[in-house]
Amino acid sequence: LGYEPSSSYAKQKKKICDDNLASSAAEEAKQKQIQDLLDEGNASLGNKSYQEAVNSFTEVLKLEAGHPEGTEKLALANQKLEEANSAAAKEKDFNDLVEQGDQKFGAKSYQESIDKYEAAIAIIPSVEVSKKIADAKTKLKEEAELAAKSAEFNDLIEEGNQLMSSDKLNEAKTKFAKAAKLDPSSDIPPAKIKEIDALLADQKDLAEKKAKYDELINVADGLFGSEK
Repeated sequence: LGYEPSSSYAKQKKKICDDNLASSAAEEAKQKQIQDLLDEGNASLGNKSYQEAVNSFTEVLKLEAGHPEGTEKLALANQKLEEANSAAAKEKDFNDLVEQGDQKFGAKSYQESIDKYEAAIAIIPSVEVSKKIADAKTKLKEEAELAAKSAEFNDLIEEGNQLMSSDKLNEAKTKFAKAAKLDPSSDIPPAKIKEIDALLADQKDLAEKKAKYDELINVADGLFGSEK
């Protein structure tokens, strides 16, 4: 038995066929779009473009909720993105601390530079930064030694001046000689030693004159006594 194409039955059947064909085509297009998005997402994962991967897999799940591969890969991409963001944050903190340490080192604030460098390698171990710490510690030690030498030098100068005031010239000269060895570039010890040598020479000359005078007095006294 046939039927007329213009009959309502025929039209209904044709519509059903058309709808099925359209639905099939739409499903096929959706699956192709999903596959394209999966391919893009996987490529982004491989390139470590994790945010782009997240975007692609999210679009997959918008097209098909619960899609197995889309769900799995979205979780992986989010994990990788979080790890990358954490690593980037650590690297930024590391670089900031190293830069601050360099600035402190340049300003000769060596202990503060050490503190910054040590905080940096606590985040990311670094041979280069460890060497910076060693250099800063060397500078800090040299600075401490110089400060100690300067303090000792100043003490010797002060002690020498006090001894000069007490007319203990030879002891004072010994103090200034020690100070000269500590800091050969200073003009103070040589000047003080020269001053002491002049004073000692004056004292010696005065002593010699007094001795000669006393001798003459004794001779005069002797002559005077013999005349009586």
